[in-house]
Amino acid sequence: MKRLFVILTAFVCTLASFAQSAYISHSPSSEEDRIGDLNGDGGVLIISKRNDLVITVVNAANARVSAATSRSDGRYEYEVVVPRSITKEPKIEINRRGDIDRESWVVITKPDYFFAFTVEETQKPIRMENQTAANDAILDETLAQVEFPTTIDDLTVDCKELEKLGAKVEKRQKKGDNSIHITTVTIPIKILDNVRRNVETSQAAYEKLFNQLDKEAASGRDVPQSQWEQLDELKEKWQNAEEMLQKTTRMDVYATGTNHLPVDISSLGPRSKMVYGVLVRTIIQKEHVSACAGFMEEGGRLFGLRKYADARRAFQNALSANDTPNDFKNSISTSIAQCDSCAAYEKYTLNAFAKIRELKNLGGGSQEDLVKYASAAIEYLKELNKYNPSEFYTDRQAQLEKLIEDLPLEIMFTLVRWVNNEAGFYEAGKIPNVEIWAFKGKEPPTLNSYRSDKKFKEMVGKSNNFVQLSTTDSEGKADVRLDRKALPTGFFFRPTGYGDKIKIEYKDAKEMLRQSQGTYNKRRFRQKMFAAY
Repeated sequence: MKRLFVILTAFVCTLASFAQSAYISHSPSSEEDRIGDLNGDGGVLIISKRNDLVITVVNAANARVSAATSRSDGRYEYEVVVPRSITKEPKIEINRRGDIDRESWVVITKPDYFFAFTVEETQKPIRMENQTAANDAILDETLAQVEFPTTIDDLTVDCKELEKLGAKVEKRQKKGDNSIHITTVTIPIKILDNVRRNVETSQAAYEKLFNQLDKEAASGRDVPQSQWEQLDELKEKWQNAEEMLQKTTRMDVYATGTNHLPVDISSLGPRSKMVYGVLVRTIIQKEHVSACAGFMEEGGRLFGLRKYADARRAFQNALSANDTPNDFKNSISTSIAQCDSCAAYEKYTLNAFAKIRELKNLGGGSQEDLVKYASAAIEYLKELNKYNPSEFYTDRQAQLEKLIEDLPLEIMFTLVRWVNNEAGFYEAGKIPNVEIWAFKGKEPPTLNSYRSDKKFKEMVGKSNNFVQLSTTDSEGKADVRLDRKALPTGFFFRPTGYGDKIKIEYKDAKEMLRQSQGTYNKRRFRQKMFAAY
């Protein structure tokens, strides 16, 4: 118990550094897009190496923005959830805490889905301007073109997949003006037609066999495993065709030291020509908004020092400064709200420590009480560290966790059916009879090694790295108790009695714990499993 009072006594402010950094820009990251259980709302996923981004939804005041969450790849992610009843096209605005330079863009959302974007820093930001004229066209009906005029001499237009299929990339200087460099990409229309047709035919083949097997299974006929495996192969071909379509209809434009600009050419047709000017973007200079910039920088510095009340006053001064741009006030208000959140979590943390002090002074209290208040303090410290990552918080969290690490970790799993139809993705009830297996190997098995139940059983039979923990009950729930010091690498969820209509799923243990909710010693986790009906 003495260690807790050392922690409590140490809960005071210490110095931390704060520095300005480069301009930030965004680019789509379609490979990171994911399904979300959002009750029909739209989602935007922000991925960045920075954990101090201030994110505001300009046209939806009631949007929900999560604090930064660390990822296994060293980056951070923020989840933005916007009610589609308010707007289907939220405008996202991002700036670094304490900085006036910002980036904004509009996202067209869809229900229960996160569109992902990567936010990067660069010393030489560029932007793109559509300069296509109404009479821009080419004479050859078998071709289409995309042209990029710019003053940047080392501009790169990356379209490797198109080049492999026969597209040509040519560079030249503008006649009469050697300072203008023009990159032209000439694309045989048959390339785009072929990849589009490949998607259509592979999708049709998959859907045809799926409908056939679905009817046979519904009639009670025992469908051979080989046919389900054939369906998996057709689905993989369809997914590969979709991926190729994405690669051939998107270009990546950049230069040395710049951000990347994506160009979508999916609308190109015969004789089409698109012209995009690429320009160096002007960064807002602090001297042009000196009072606002000064208060913002001071607020960021104080926030980094964990002086949240003082930081709030600085941001409030920035909000009311005479030279503050009107369209920047939403972002400043978000910084003020984050100060309030951190001040509240610090108060909750100190209250938890006070409860522990009370237990000691009264000479009573159970281990359950100790876990209750220590666990609460850990959760508050985690929230503080999301908003303002600091060793100050992580060190104290680690010391508290050490006190209760010998206690078992209990997890209540809930397995839910996730289906898709013309209305989109939605939850369709719980899933009983799902076996939960712990995997203790160093590297998770490949998808192909467990994509069918037959392969999964073969894999389990050849290794000692698998242990069945439980099976979900009629409510789709299962309680599992684990040794906190020897957690598995991941978990497999194997549905039984559903044929091949619900696939076996794998979840990384660290990722599962990160997404779970509850107290330190009792976590709750919902796993969505896609069902083919």
